[in-house]
Amino acid sequence: MTATLRILAALLTVAGTASATSLSPPVSSPQFDIAYEPGRFAWHVSEAVVLLPAVRFGSGSYRWSLVAGALPSGLVLGPLGSVYGSPRIPGRYAWTVLIRDVETGATATATASADVQ
Repeated sequence: MTATLRILAALLTVAGTASATSLSPPVSSPQFDIAYEPGRFAWHVSEAVVLLPAVRFGSGSYRWSLVAGALPSGLVLGPLGSVYGSPRIPGRYAWTVLIRDVETGATATATASADVQ
């Protein structure tokens, strides 16, 4: 009986220790983000364009989507987040791209704009 009480006391001590540890503050992680630098662009009709995104603190596996605005006619959002093509119509354009980290579920957005002449 004494041995059983000692084992029970040891289990309660371990359970109490585990509970106290779980109350410690979480370690903060860096902010996941994306940018197309410099963010504002000037292009000419028929000029070849390639924009590569800068992604920080992600897992490397992403899903990309255009969630607001519009790319200039002739440009597309590629599966790796690049924007490429040749603009066909002059004008001012603005768009927002959403990136979702497939592994963590984190999301971030990047907004950019362009004047096409």
